[in-house]
Amino acid sequence: MGITRLAAATAAVGGVALFGVAVPASAAPAPPAAPDITVKPDPFKPGAKVTLNVTGCTSEPKVSADTNGIFVKGEPSSFGKGTADGAWTTVVATKSDLKPEQTYVTQFGCTTTDGSAIFQLRTTIPKTPDFTFGFDKVKLSTRTVTAGGKLGMTVTCPTTVTAASASFTATPKFTKDGDVSKATATFKDHLPSVVRVKITCADHGSVSYSTKPGERDVKPGDGKIPKGSPQTGDGTMAARGDGGFNGPTVAGSAALLAGAGLGGGLMVRRRRNAGKESA
Repeated sequence: MGITRLAAATAAVGGVALFGVAVPASAAPAPPAAPDITVKPDPFKPGAKVTLNVTGCTSEPKVSADTNGIFVKGEPSSFGKGTADGAWTTVVATKSDLKPEQTYVTQFGCTTTDGSAIFQLRTTIPKTPDFTFGFDKVKLSTRTVTAGGKLGMTVTCPTTVTAASASFTATPKFTKDGDVSKATATFKDHLPSVVRVKITCADHGSVSYSTKPGERDVKPGDGKIPKGSPQTGDGTMAARGDGGFNGPTVAGSAALLAGAGLGGGLMVRRRRNAGKESA
């Protein structure tokens, strides 16, 4: 009887198993969590800056340069200092030429409590709403072209923006912030009788401008289309007695004067262009 009572008492207080009394085994430790990465906002627009959050890494996550399909070259450059529980955060810029409805992958690597690990960020770019590119999406800093002068361009476009002209000293480089891209071009010291500029929004077409150096245009930024028949048959700007210009119609397509402007003004004959006309 004494032995029986001892065994029962031992089991009752959860002690070591004695005399054949079973005690539940301790639960096995949970395996370490695999690295995980999330992006905010999700989804994001191509060219936007996003925040990356990584968990499960004991060392700073590093991107694999040859499997980086989402971020601009060299990004993410650093995650800074992680937290004690293996969390890392950084803000990076995404590529502006990512295509809607396509899936892109960027591969990362880090060390964990269980060794090294490889993990991926996969994202599908959402379908963008219908976007129509036209002269209303372009603002020019001036509508008067002068030798050696500058032309500022502010363009609303969800994709990559380029500007071309044989009269530029160099191809302008646009900086992109969301859907707005900006650049400044410099004109050569010697200009032709007619200066032409073409601004292209990738996948959405282009607009073209032309002017004679030094000539005036309609009032800057008034958004009106001048009325009147052309005085030339070749589509170039026709002078009026008041110093402005008429807006000719050539072969049934609108060749519109009066471009967008922030002030000053590039005198323009504007034509919608699907990308076939060279500047």
